[in-house]
Amino acid sequence: SSDVCSSDLTQCPLLDIAIGRPGIPVGRLTTIIGLEASGKSTVGLHLLAETQQRGGIAVLADTEKRYWKERAERLGLDQDLLLRLSGETVEEVFDQIHKTIDDIRAVLPDHLITIVWDSLAGTPTNADIKADAGDFITANYARIVRPALRKLHQKVATQNIALVFINQLSQQIDFGGFGRPKLVMVAEKALTYWSSVKIDLTQVGKVGEKDSPSGIEAKAYVAKNTVAPPFRTCVFEIDFNTGINRYGAALDAAVGCGLIVMKGGWYKWGERSFRKEDFAPIYDSDEELRLMIAMLPTAWAQLLVQKEE
Repeated sequence: SSDVCSSDLTQCPLLDIAIGRPGIPVGRLTTIIGLEASGKSTVGLHLLAETQQRGGIAVLADTEKRYWKERAERLGLDQDLLLRLSGETVEEVFDQIHKTIDDIRAVLPDHLITIVWDSLAGTPTNADIKADAGDFITANYARIVRPALRKLHQKVATQNIALVFINQLSQQIDFGGFGRPKLVMVAEKALTYWSSVKIDLTQVGKVGEKDSPSGIEAKAYVAKNTVAPPFRTCVFEIDFNTGINRYGAALDAAVGCGLIVMKGGWYKWGERSFRKEDFAPIYDSDEELRLMIAMLPTAWAQLLVQKEE
């Protein structure tokens, strides 16, 4: 059956609340940016896993060649249903995205499609491949991406498609700023213009043992948002093996919105009191609690609007 919807859940309630709706918008472009090891690819894989769980079609353009099958499976991705694009250049990936959409729509006219490109910065242009220079030429990206997004936007906006571009930030010396480093990304103006949601991820800490961490703490800052109020932030844990700590994110979201009350080291849901380490089985067994947490992004956003008014 088709799954026509207006948003694609991130599988992280805290991030959904920061976005101000239950997930990224469908029919729009979402850009996820950040430095290396900030959780960008992990968030992208969770979006694809959620799409599959909702009966949609997950498409991945893994131009960085860093896709780890076993970890993706632990995040919930079905390898047999995942479509992977094989483009080696920016031009090829854009062409393959168009062709893939047309091929899917010829058979499944209404199904949700989520396309994640990981990453734009890790994909050379045709001009870069032909040149002998060791570094990519930033101007080549802007020249290609601007018209390509204008064309692709028309197709995405009129169909049930969530388009996600991952773009890595890099540091450059800003001589106009007295030699201080600044963060830049390729095709920044074009991506910022066409993106409805722009999420900036930053690694703010490690999780686990100091000498042998098991994951990171990622901070998400919604730098642009045309579907809800922007500039909101959240912090959530990402495990190196299993991805976003969904139990921790769900509990923190429920506490932050007042659904679950925390006093000292104890938490209270209705008449039930529990410790943090006991939340996972409670969450898994309580359908009402799961439903209410899933509704938090929308309910919390409405509450904030009422307070502002």
